[in-house]
Amino acid sequence: MLQPIKEKQLIINNDTRILATAIDYENLFPDEMIFFTNDLLLKNIANLFFGEDSIKSITDSYDNYKGYKEVVLDDEEMSNFYLNQDKNLYNLLINQYLIIKDKNNEIVDK
Repeated sequence: MLQPIKEKQLIINNDTRILATAIDYENLFPDEMIFFTNDLLLKNIANLFFGEDSIKSITDSYDNYKGYKEVVLDDEEMSNFYLNQDKNLYNLLINQYLIIKDKNNEIVDK
């Protein structure tokens, strides 16, 4: 199933495995194939196989992930944050950064 990916000398990773499955499915059921993604890299790679305009991105207005979260803290909240460094007080995702601003909207920590 990975042969088309290898022929284009792409790295075998989770994205290209997903794509290989989609390519295999399209070969079996060409009239049923619809490929959706909101991953821009996967979309660009998929365009190599399905054609430039055949892949559509999913736009989700609820998906506001930017890789960081900004919070404005007063003195008491800031103290609480520094006293509880071992807790995920702001529900950060793995590898998500926190930008801390004071009540004047000035960045005080990252």
